[in-house]
Amino acid sequence: MPEWLWDGEEPAEDAAPRRRGRPRGPVPEERAEPPVEAPGERARTAPRRPLTSSRKIGDDAGATRPRTAKPGERWREERRKRPSPEPDQCRYVVFHKPYGVLSQFTPEGRWRGLNEFGLPPGIYAAGRLDADSEGLLLLTDDGPLIKRLLDPKHGHPRTYLAQVEGDPAEEALQALAGGIALTDGPTRPCGIERVAGEPDLPPRDPPIRVRKAIPTAWLRLTLTEGRNRQVRRMTAAVGLPTLRLVRVALGNLTLGDLPPGAWITVEREEILSGLR
Repeated sequence: MPEWLWDGEEPAEDAAPRRRGRPRGPVPEERAEPPVEAPGERARTAPRRPLTSSRKIGDDAGATRPRTAKPGERWREERRKRPSPEPDQCRYVVFHKPYGVLSQFTPEGRWRGLNEFGLPPGIYAAGRLDADSEGLLLLTDDGPLIKRLLDPKHGHPRTYLAQVEGDPAEEALQALAGGIALTDGPTRPCGIERVAGEPDLPPRDPPIRVRKAIPTAWLRLTLTEGRNRQVRRMTAAVGLPTLRLVRVALGNLTLGDLPPGAWITVEREEILSGLR
């Protein structure tokens, strides 16, 4: 050992070498070996605690938490509340939905609900119209029929009158008829024609905002699918924003002269006769 490191004492021969740096804590104790079980004898151990996990086990495995309905989507939950009666006991109602009313019985925010119109209890909308749309809304407690109406593979016809801003050119009408590429895919071909003059409809409350420098026109569109705000998105894609939208027919069911907020009962055969 160099003299400049010697402190006057000889180091013990069996002393452990010094380690540089900060000690990392006490030396871990040696683990005791588990006792060896005697042949034919089972070691006594503490009872095991039940396994806990965030994953569901058993009949509820894979179940997901129900999704909270978005604004205006509560009609889907309302129609699931009770089972459907037999077809001969079901009720079918055609309702003229006014502007500003949701297609559900529960009002939300500034939008009113169907609970204001004295409709029969236990019926629900077969599809929906947006709060800012008007016209024919079918309500029933016939669950299988609602499912059939909402299934896009059947392609039931739905006819709308749309007041658009601008003067539709023939190219725009042909584009609408052939199908429009929307964010959720291209639309199916549809029937479309320009309506001469003003259609025989009750005035909207409140009325639409009209700009004097820009003309408006009415279109009649017959679709075979019912996407979210489809007519409005289609006309906007060709430069014709929709100012007012009224559904006037669903299959063979027509709105006729039924005033806004009024409803009538219909037979199941009337509905089925116009469906595919």
